[in-house]
Amino acid sequence: MPLITFASNVLASRFPSNFNVQFTKLMAEILGKPESRILLLVTPNAQLSHGATEDPSCLIVEEITSVRKESKKPVISKEQPVLAKLRKQIT
Repeated sequence: MPLITFASNVLASRFPSNFNVQFTKLMAEILGKPESRILLLVTPNAQLSHGATEDPSCLIVEEITSVRKESKKPVISKEQPVLAKLRKQIT
């Protein structure tokens, strides 16, 4: 099941009311997957910057996951120490 994470520093009120539906259709077409299998998480108002500016920007992350035992991969990654350090700073 493809998981698409879409984060943007744009206000939620600026997104069209059918954004999720239209973006899901687009991702399904690009990935060659049925719309019914796409899981989309949209996060407007994100504290996101690009190039040290507050210009409108977005981050799109696509991940195809599986829960079958033989396809499980370790969760630990190189980024985990960095994320743990950031988590301590913001909590």
